[in-house]
Amino acid sequence: MSRHSCTSTIMPLTSAVKVQLQQEHTRLQQERDRLTETVTSQTAATIDQLVQHIDHLLGVPTQIEPTSKAQSAQPKSKPSTAKPSQPAPKSTELAGFDAAKIKPAFQSSKLMNAIVKAIKPKQSKSIDQLLEDLYEPFDTADLKKARMSVAIAANHAVRKGLLQKIQGKPDRFARA
Repeated sequence: MSRHSCTSTIMPLTSAVKVQLQQEHTRLQQERDRLTETVTSQTAATIDQLVQHIDHLLGVPTQIEPTSKAQSAQPKSKPSTAKPSQPAPKSTELAGFDAAKIKPAFQSSKLMNAIVKAIKPKQSKSIDQLLEDLYEPFDTADLKKARMSVAIAANHAVRKGLLQKIQGKPDRFARA
């Protein structure tokens, strides 16, 4: 089979067309490399966040630091036993989402138990309502990650029999 899907005769290319095709070829390769790097770093960051969330659900101290773009292609090594570094000073900008940073009213609880506490008997709440109840405002770029964390914990509570999903509304939960 030929690589070309066209069965007609191919005309010889002029030098100007060849230059344009080479430039387009180079641009597309650079775009592919940039996209690959972006997807790799985003995937690594998402996996790190999920591991942190699972650690939080299990009550295990978080041991993975977020990856940077430079580290994204490298596999994670075992966590060190060194003390964690001091937290960065707070800025006036919205911080990124961190599943472990629940509002003070719920800090003594694991996320799953905090979700159960946030839903009063005979009341149902959506994942977005639970986010508002449990967390301080955060950067909307992290909304997908935040929704995923709360959904995972809420579904864990459903499996434990503490909550139930509302029929026909998969993102709403009520006390069991």
